[in-house]
Amino acid sequence: MTKRRGLWLLFLIAGLAALAVLIPRSPLYFPTLAFSGGSHGGRSTASWMKSLEDSDPQERLEAVFALGAIGTDATGTVPALGAILVNDPDENVRVQAALALTKLVPASGEAVPALASALQDKVLHVRMHAALALLRLGSASREALPALIQAVKDKSNQTNLNKFHVTIQQMAMLALGRASADTAEGVPTLKAVLEADKRDEMQVVAARALGDVGPEARAAVPLLQGLLKSKNALVRECGENALEKIGK
Repeated sequence: MTKRRGLWLLFLIAGLAALAVLIPRSPLYFPTLAFSGGSHGGRSTASWMKSLEDSDPQERLEAVFALGAIGTDATGTVPALGAILVNDPDENVRVQAALALTKLVPASGEAVPALASALQDKVLHVRMHAALALLRLGSASREALPALIQAVKDKSNQTNLNKFHVTIQQMAMLALGRASADTAEGVPTLKAVLEADKRDEMQVVAARALGDVGPEARAAVPLLQGLLKSKNALVRECGENALEKIGK
């Protein structure tokens, strides 16, 4: 009888533990276990995750910032951050979501579709941080190539927002070069910029992007060779480096 009671007690404990996994306020609640790593401001990743659904945009903003600050211990939150980047009605929250995803590379590769969509956000700061995240993801952002090409062509992206060292267009060009490494998909767009915009800063960025493409950018070789005659030392250097990477 004692042995039988012992078995029933074990079954009861196991059943309660299984039930606790499904109870939101339980310390064993599944999302709490899944996102238990890392903390910020005395709160766990799981706690900040709950705040992402708060109706107060300030609460959501603080949560997104916290998850970005937690960094690699918050990689499981990438799908939620991607959804916020695309759907949150508050522009400040969307900006912070894009910035947070730049800090969660390479895990943020899962959010490439959201980052690609964010390149067309009406808020320019969202576009800038989305392009930066795609740049940091490199070839893992290949799915975003069409969106990056469009971003390079979009004249409204020719601004640095009076804050950054590069424009949104230039950030998108650099991201395009890395995303299209070993493919020719982004070459016509980058080649067109190199040919049409003779400003030194644009020549430098285009050359760097084409160099990151590698051998598949051979169609741009004549234009890159022309950079070797530039009076600007940085333009010449970038032209030389690009030609070397292309193999010419």
